[in-house]
Amino acid sequence: MARIIPANYLRCQLGGWGALLISLYTGDYLMAGTLSGRPLAYVLPGFLATHVLRYAIIRYGWLQRPFKNTWPGLFAGTILACVLATGIYETEKVLTGSGWQTRYAWVHIIEYAFFIVPWTLIYYMYVQAERTRQDELERQHLAHRAEEMQQQAEKTAVDIDFIISSLSRIQTLVDKDPAACRAEITEFSHLLRVATLSSTIRH
Repeated sequence: MARIIPANYLRCQLGGWGALLISLYTGDYLMAGTLSGRPLAYVLPGFLATHVLRYAIIRYGWLQRPFKNTWPGLFAGTILACVLATGIYETEKVLTGSGWQTRYAWVHIIEYAFFIVPWTLIYYMYVQAERTRQDELERQHLAHRAEEMQQQAEKTAVDIDFIISSLSRIQTLVDKDPAACRAEITEFSHLLRVATLSSTIRH
């Protein structure tokens, strides 16, 4: 997931930061005059910093835990993203001869926070919504498979109680431990294939 950039994420990134860039080029809003007519040099570091923040969120699994255990990492990551964006922006100014200005650096950290904090919240809500959608699809798939297996139960040597017990365990693991749930589904599928093959041979 971290290596392959989802198309929806990339579109949102380009759309959000692109909209800010257009507003800076076409409007009078130039961050209290501190941009000095350099909107692209200001927006690009924000784009890069949020992408690095997303990588850190995925790399350290900040969204895989309950929110009470997640928010410290998200908060620290957001602050560091603001500092990173400011560092890139100010470094570019030094390289182009504009010079480093500490008072503006603090201003830019705060300014970037106005964009990166909402970005973090939106990304968090998007991931949670996508996870809920995937869980619902998984539940529907399991329910469909349960109906199919009930229809085929009389044709195989598999005990129906075993099927119901296994499906109940899988349904429990969907919310608590998705990784264990996937392993359980794989093992359950293997056992069904073995049982079906054995029944076919006997008949």
